[in-house]
Amino acid sequence: MRLLPLLAAAAIPLALAHSSPAPAVPTPAPGTTAPSLARRVFAAFTGGPTTDLAARAADDAAAGVERVTDDNYAALVRPAEDEVWVLFIHGPPADPMSALYLPAHANASQLVHARLADAARDPAAASETTARGLGKTYRFGRVDFDADICTRWLVMSAPYVVFITHNATRFLHPRAVEPVGETWADLVLSQGWATLTPWASRYGPGGDRAWLVEAYLALARPWAKYAGRVPNIVWMMLSGWVGQRLVAWMHGSGAPARPAEGAGAARAPTARTAPPARNPAEPATAARAQNAQEKTTVVGASAVDAGAEGGARKRK
Repeated sequence: MRLLPLLAAAAIPLALAHSSPAPAVPTPAPGTTAPSLARRVFAAFTGGPTTDLAARAADDAAAGVERVTDDNYAALVRPAEDEVWVLFIHGPPADPMSALYLPAHANASQLVHARLADAARDPAAASETTARGLGKTYRFGRVDFDADICTRWLVMSAPYVVFITHNATRFLHPRAVEPVGETWADLVLSQGWATLTPWASRYGPGGDRAWLVEAYLALARPWAKYAGRVPNIVWMMLSGWVGQRLVAWMHGSGAPARPAEGAGAARAPTARTAPPARNPAEPATAARAQNAQEKTTVVGASAVDAGAEGGARKRK
């Protein structure tokens, strides 16, 4: 009976645990579901677009960033004197570096706007880092690496972060900063990006050689438009065939091999495999030499015997 209160006390947490609502099932990120992956694989083999635009738009809206493209860049990115654009150039979904820094860029966007809102309500409670960012408007956006903007900026790889103001454009490789939203928010609000050297190039927008980049884009657009319609598997097979023919040409003489004369007939034994030729006169010569040696031996023995007999006679 004394154990009943103890058992009842132990059963209360278990009852509460069973009565609490079950945890929510985590929702997969846009573009990572099985149907989306299947569509991307099918598009990669058939030459279609591998980027799920609907999933990308949903991801941008959830992160609170704007999508910057070739169509809206000129009208959208027009910063005023107190405005700063923080653009993140990302690669395809399979790019590990882009996947690592995309969440940090999204978290930085939310943290920057939240800190500025809190500082506007209570300026005295704002930190020193947040106070430096007051008076400016920050807009965060994403740019696909395949956009022509990246070519005009001479960006050869992704990811990259671009800080655009009314009078300068600055680039920062994400590897210089750890992929943490707090760190990126501090970098933006503390005006640390302003210490970067403004980008200026003769081949960039406004340069005297920018026409070369525009000419390249004018030639590359039609090729990408029509070549993109060919399935990737066809390009893979074609490149393999061309590589095989090239290697065969490099290792060959260029002319077809001619069959050897008398290839059908039996080949004569070579010098290495043929038995040594025997001279018919060799047996007779050997016999004569042996007979001559025997005669010489007999004559020598007779001479020795004769000499011995003559010596014996003289002694007598």
